[in-house]
Amino acid sequence: FLQAHGDARSVRHIPIPAHRGLITDRNGEPLAVSTPVTTLWANGKELYKAREQLGTLAKALGQDAKVLAARLEQNREREFMYLVRGLTPEKGQQVLDLNVPGVYAIEEFRRFYPAGEVAAHVIGFTDIDDRGREGMELAFDEWLAGVPGKRQVLKDRRGSLIKDVQVAQNAKPGKALALSVDLRLQYLAHRELRNALIEFGAKAGSLVMVDVKSGEVLAMVNQP
Repeated sequence: FLQAHGDARSVRHIPIPAHRGLITDRNGEPLAVSTPVTTLWANGKELYKAREQLGTLAKALGQDAKVLAARLEQNREREFMYLVRGLTPEKGQQVLDLNVPGVYAIEEFRRFYPAGEVAAHVIGFTDIDDRGREGMELAFDEWLAGVPGKRQVLKDRRGSLIKDVQVAQNAKPGKALALSVDLRLQYLAHRELRNALIEFGAKAGSLVMVDVKSGEVLAMVNQP
């Protein structure tokens, strides 16, 4: 009985993030890639007790100290508040190395689009929680989205990690998606459509290039 109640207060499950599947063109050129980033959060109760270090923390986060102090005041009784999301792992570690009480990190993934605006209308984008919101990211969200795992850990009464016990469930990465689009033709179509708009003074334009034998879309661009 006592052991069970002790475990209930110390055994916790921490989510293991799963990255989204890669989106490529027909030749394997990457159009959407997931990269690990660090999200920093704080236990408001713990951080409030160490609020004399807020100035140092705010500077490291690149935030206004007064704004951060006001947010902490609102969340002083809460055990979770976001500080900043999507930092590079190196930047996140620099903040953690300050050893400010109540500041913790979560590993997440952020989407990057190597082709930029050239393929933006086709690929779409994800939100800050890595869910598809437009384009292929939205249409194939279930296919691309991974399934987070979880690992069992032991924490003390202050929430600090004592021991990493085991992986309770492995994370399953999202599946890759290969489009019929040819990135070389996509660049060409993007350039030619932009030049045509400038030449004729048009407000907007669209260009779709299709393989007439197979029906595959080889390029699809919009301006603006």
